[in-house]
Amino acid sequence: MRSLDAWQLPASPRKSVELAPILKWAAAAAVIMIIGFLLGRHTSSSASEVAQLKASMAQLADMVANQSGALSNSIAASTTAANAETVRLLTDYSRLQEEQRVTDREQVNLAFHAVDLRLKQIRSDLETVALSAETGFEEAHENITRVASLSLADKN
Repeated sequence: MRSLDAWQLPASPRKSVELAPILKWAAAAAVIMIIGFLLGRHTSSSASEVAQLKASMAQLADMVANQSGALSNSIAASTTAANAETVRLLTDYSRLQEEQRVTDREQVNLAFHAVDLRLKQIRSDLETVALSAETGFEEAHENITRVASLSLADKN
């Protein structure tokens, strides 16, 4: 293990850097940049063109502001009209609903009245049946009493 600690790497050979190709590329890049700068200055807009563009942009911004103002007025008028129409429709709907409720209440009251009349008729019929049954029971009682008295009279 100690032999590994004592072992050292051999020194790596140094590579020499040649500056000539790097300088050639740097000079070529500088020339291209100077040509680009000169072409840009030569083809750029003059100050009067820039001023015209700024004035045109200001006019365009004013036109857009005027149109958006007219548009917002139009939107406000449309919203007001839509709100009024909505209120009218809701009022109509509410009136129709109330009319329907009144009609429904009348129909329910008629149905209750018909049921009440039917119950009165059934009550009357039931009283008639009860009275007939009572009369029948009384007649049966009298008949049984007569038969009993006749059979007692026969035995005597």
